[in-house]
Amino acid sequence: NNSLTASQDADGNYSVPSADTALSLARSTILIEEAERRGIEATDEDLATYAEENIGTSDFAQLAQSYGVEEDFIKDSLTSAYKIEKLQDAVFEEASLARPEEPAAPDDVEKDGDKTSAEYAEYIIALAGDEWDADKGTWASEDGVYAQALKDYKIKKNSASYNAASAAYDTAMQTYQTNASTAWSAFTSELFSGADIQIHTLLS
Repeated sequence: NNSLTASQDADGNYSVPSADTALSLARSTILIEEAERRGIEATDEDLATYAEENIGTSDFAQLAQSYGVEEDFIKDSLTSAYKIEKLQDAVFEEASLARPEEPAAPDDVEKDGDKTSAEYAEYIIALAGDEWDADKGTWASEDGVYAQALKDYKIKKNSASYNAASAAYDTAMQTYQTNASTAWSAFTSELFSGADIQIHTLLS
């Protein structure tokens, strides 16, 4: 197909893939098989939505032409990526990891970013969890992650600004990404440990 043709050199030969490339492909195959074992599939609608969100278009014919490959190659690649992403979502859910939602921004952040409201205070306190002492109406400890991140903002039980809420969101995202990376690494390490992968070379 076109993808194979595009991989040829001027003499019609193909480069031998590196061990890292072969290992990456094997691991992707294992992840896809695990996703399918869990019943994760990609409908045409799923694939179109995924393409729109990640590439900006679901015109697979145009993408195939742009990259010089077959349309089925584009669809297969996106299907694999979709299944692995949904497998990640399942792993994160099992680890009780919830991606934080951004606070609603005012129409004019530059002008109104420091205006306070009870809604932003509630948002921050919900993210902070045990780091906020509800009885005292302040931080349980000045050494907490959120207390440190928001030390330059005035936070009260019914008053906080969008800028403070935005800083709290950034902190929550950093924590989420760290925990998600740890959970995914633990999951894949266990999954790959049960695989027997042998890589041979044609080179002498």
